[in-house]
Order: sequence, then C-alpha cells, then structure tokens
Amino acid sequence: MEDETRTARTTSHTTRHVDNRRAAASGVIAGRLRNGIVRDARVTLGAILEQFGAQPTVVASAQDALDLIADTLPDVLLSDVAMPNENGCALIRRIRTTIDANRLPAAALSAYVNADSRAEALNAGFQTYLSKPIEPKLLATTIASLVHRGDSS
Repeated sequence: MEDETRTARTTSHTTRHVDNRRAAASGVIAGRLRNGIVRDARVTLGAILEQFGAQPTVVASAQDALDLIADTLPDVLLSDVAMPNENGCALIRRIRTTIDANRLPAAALSAYVNADSRAEALNAGFQTYLSKPIEPKLLATTIASLVHRGDSS
C-alpha cells in the first residue's frame, strides 16, 4: 500500500491505526484519510482530523460534496446534518442512490441530540451519528473505525 500508516492515540492505553487516506465531510469533509467537511465548523473539524494524520478536503455545501464525490471518491464522509439548501440527510440519500455504505462510509454530525434526529440520520444512510460538540479523540476514533469497516468489506 502506497499510503503511509499513522497511529492516532485514542486513549491513554490504546492506539488505532489510521491510514493516511481520504475522508469526506459536509457541514461536509472529504479527503486521503480523505475526509469531506462542510459549514461553519468545517475548518475546526479539518484541523482536528489533520492532527490525527488525515488529509481532509473541506467543502462548503452539499452540492460541492456531490461534485467532489463524482470526481474523487473519498474514504469516508463526515457531514453536518443542518446545512442550508440541502441538509445532510438529503445529501446522504442522494449519495446512497449510487454509492453504497461499503464504498463510502459516512458519519452524521449534529447539534440535535434527540432519538428522532439520530434515527432519521441512520435511516437516511449514515453509519453513525455524532453529537456536537465532539471530543477530538472520539471524532478520530469514529472516522478510523468507519474507514477500517469499509476496508474489511
């Protein structure tokens, strides 16, 4: 594998290996770990992921995320649920019409912490739901887990 493997410390006693590959996020990040991120927190989330060896690609809208994904499939998508024009659930539904979760695992990020919001995101096609504010180690661990889940498929 060409990509360099980096180790991200996830707890004081445990480590996880994070492939230096792309991930995507919206209130969307995409990157190699290619992460995709969108919205106001995108710069902060991108910086957090970079600390753990990811190379996030940050986009400003759901449409920008779709354009990015059409050009280069990231390893993982991190999308904010609340975005203007098209929310994260609508974005992942559009993505899932052509790309299954094994090829593009995805995490929803939201300030909404109720069970209905979580269920809506998971039913729309996200594999996991993260609440804001999020601890950097939890974000990195979750992204690494999604990437490795996709690798084992």
